[in-house]
Amino acid sequence: MNKQRISFLTILIISLIGCTSDLQFKTRLVKTLEENPQIVFDAIKNNPEKFMQTVKVAANKAQGNMAKNAQVAQQKEIEEAIKSPLQPSITSKEIIKGNKNSPITIVEYSDFQCPFCKRGKESINQLMKKY
Repeated sequence: MNKQRISFLTILIISLIGCTSDLQFKTRLVKTLEENPQIVFDAIKNNPEKFMQTVKVAANKAQGNMAKNAQVAQQKEIEEAIKSPLQPSITSKEIIKGNKNSPITIVEYSDFQCPFCKRGKESINQLMKKY
């Protein structure tokens, strides 16, 4: 079994680094792994530090890729929002300040008891005075 384990690990390493593109070889390798999973477990058990280091490197790489993908998705979402901004539904029941037909519309949703909304109201008042 020890000789089989060494040759299997050699084959496994060769396949992992991509030294062969032989489909039959890869098929046999997968079959061997499925039939003898203990070989892989023993390799991990015999090299726990290398295994953990490999897992950490892979996890860091995956986290980096996920963060990059999330950033790209967020950037696309922002670009789409800029291209197609939300259109508010303003009815005759709404309180309107300023010109109804101006090129910019600011829609304010507020809570009259919220201190942060009060600050927002002050910012709106400054905008109204300036423009």
